[in-house]
Amino acid sequence: MNFSNKKKLDLLKIFTVTDSKLLRESLKIRRNVFVLEQGCPEDEEIDDYDFQPWLNSTSTHFVAKLNDLYIGTARIIFPQTKDSSTSPLIQRVAILKEFRGNNYGYYIMQKTHNFLIEREFKTAELSAQVYAIKFYEKLGYKSYGDIYYDAGIEHKTMKINFD
Repeated sequence: MNFSNKKKLDLLKIFTVTDSKLLRESLKIRRNVFVLEQGCPEDEEIDDYDFQPWLNSTSTHFVAKLNDLYIGTARIIFPQTKDSSTSPLIQRVAILKEFRGNNYGYYIMQKTHNFLIEREFKTAELSAQVYAIKFYEKLGYKSYGDIYYDAGIEHKTMKINFD
């Protein structure tokens, strides 16, 4: 990594969403990426996991800030039970278009992985847009199953083992 990239990463901070201000920033990023840029239906983008996630144990959201700008987000949906057959789902991973290609997505994913490992989860799953499969493979994910459509976009299920 060259010096300028290291300096950029030193300025990147990733927060766990713990209040409505951070949640609003996360939802703005998702709206920009998924609704405005990719054309996903707005009514499918927001769901019950987005309602005060800091008050329940069903989801955790993350938001990335570079200097004074919020640029990326992700969330984890937790399984109903913590057994070996059920993995948490990492969802809504998004980086604003003008900030892509700088490894920020990698660091958001590392934050979600570390969060899960600290809570003793052994695996995680996600539903990757087909164009992003190579990104997730570089992180250690393996794809399985058939390609399917979600919100009109081709996806494939992927899983990572933390062991």
